[in-house]
Parts: sequence; C-alpha cells; structure tokens
Amino acid sequence: MKRAFTLTEVLTVIVIIGILATLGSYTYATAQVRSRDSQRIADLEFIGNGLEQFYLDNRSYPIFDSSQNLPQAIWQLESGYGCQNKLPNQYLAPKYLAQIPQDPSAKFTDPAPDCVSVPFGQYLYFGIPKNTSKVSYYLMARMEQVKNINYDSTKVILTDYGNLPTFCTALNFPDIPNCSQNYFVSSSRNN
Repeated sequence: MKRAFTLTEVLTVIVIIGILATLGSYTYATAQVRSRDSQRIADLEFIGNGLEQFYLDNRSYPIFDSSQNLPQAIWQLESGYGCQNKLPNQYLAPKYLAQIPQDPSAKFTDPAPDCVSVPFGQYLYFGIPKNTSKVSYYLMARMEQVKNINYDSTKVILTDYGNLPTFCTALNFPDIPNCSQNYFVSSSRNN
C-alpha cells in the first residue's frame, strides 16, 4: 500500500518555502539598495576627480549657472541641454568626462523648452564662486540607507543660492521622506 503525504507535512513544506522566499527577497532588496548607494558614492567621486582636473587647467571650478534655478549636476556640468547659458569650454563634459553620471533611480530629463526640471534624487552641483572667500563646490546625492547619510546643515551652507532642494540629515530622514539630498562631497579647498 502506498503512503501519501499528510496535510500537516504539505503545509509544513509550504511554510518553509514561504519563509525562505521571504528571506531571499528581503536580502535581494537590501543588496540592491546597498548597490545603488555604493554607485552614488562612486559617481560623486568620479565627478569630483573630473572637477579637480578642470580646476588644474582653469584655476577654478565650472561656473554655477543660477539663472534657471537648475542645480542638477548633469545640467550644470555637461553641455548639450536646452536653457544653458555657459560657453562650451565652461563645462566638465565632454572634455574632462565623457558624460556626467546620473543617479541610478532618478534620471535627468532635459528641461527644455520651459527650463523647469525637478531635482528630486538627482545629483546636484553647486559651485562656490571666486568672489567669495573660497573657490570650491558641493556635489550632492540622495542616499537610501541612513548609515550613508552625511548631510549636516552646519557644514553645508548654500546661502548664495535661491530655491534649494529639501535636504535632510540622518536624524530627520525618516520624518522627511521627500527630502531631495542627504549626502554631499566637497572640494578639499572647502575645508
């Protein structure tokens, strides 16, 4: 006589498979978040290296064009988009970098013809002009993991610019889910 599986045995196997699937999907999602944050950090370092090469040739960083209120790094540092007011040699790309990297989750869209673009989650560039006491820049990104957030409002002061995105620190990140940026790198000349 053949013996079949009991209902208890079948349910036990289903529960075990469900637990393993849940753990696997959680681990996969966490790995993707870590990967995106690592990519953001690498991208900002890559752009920063290009900015330092630009500085060695020009003794300044690319001019920050505040005329359109578009702080996106790709719009500020790469030529070829509508509404740009700088000369071709005032851009980082394509001379120093082939192109400016973009955030893995928030891609830049050309703001033309109305010159409006939403900076949420995109890399931002703020150049500190020569007429201030410092010649420098800030590059900013939006991290997904709290442990990667390094934004501190006492360190990053951008009072010379108009409508700034909503920044958040590690302390208020859970309370401000729509904050635009929470991680920054700066030139060593800004310390």
